[in-house]
Amino acid sequence: MELLEGLRQGKASAFEELVRCHGRQIYRVAFRFFQNRVDAEEIVQEVFVRAHRELSRFRGGARLGTWLYRITVNACLDWKRRLGTRREVAFDLAAGEVAGMPDPLARAASREFADRVSAAMDELPPRQRAILILRIHEELTLQEIAEVMDSPLGTVKANYHHALVKVRRAVRDLGARGESGATSDD
Repeated sequence: MELLEGLRQGKASAFEELVRCHGRQIYRVAFRFFQNRVDAEEIVQEVFVRAHRELSRFRGGARLGTWLYRITVNACLDWKRRLGTRREVAFDLAAGEVAGMPDPLARAASREFADRVSAAMDELPPRQRAILILRIHEELTLQEIAEVMDSPLGTVKANYHHALVKVRRAVRDLGARGESGATSDD
């Protein structure tokens, strides 16, 4: 509440505190959404500009963090519309290196898995993608996501379920192809 009051009074220190407390989570969501640092940084700036501009409309019914998540998701959806369709990578695996998997075949399989998940994420409608990011990476509850998305809980649950089914299907198809294409040295 002190932070909110400082923000409403226009104190620079309060805005700096807001950025310090919430900047990383906003960047994390934006980066997960676009897998692009430049776009993520632009989103962070956009979110704080919007938050500053819309502060008078924040009534305190939700937590400040939830309100900022909502602004972030909306900014990502707006940015996505402006970008159009562009190849996105959903998961960063640091140039194919996976901890604990030094074997080149394991790295290749992991890269193929990540590529398949990325492709499935690319195919999701933006709202489903946002819900998966908030649930899986930000570990928000479905109720919290409903508040962030300003959507009924049932709608969020349905979108979450449909998104998981699509991503799981893509991964399952990869596993089935791997099993059928396997050869034996016996």
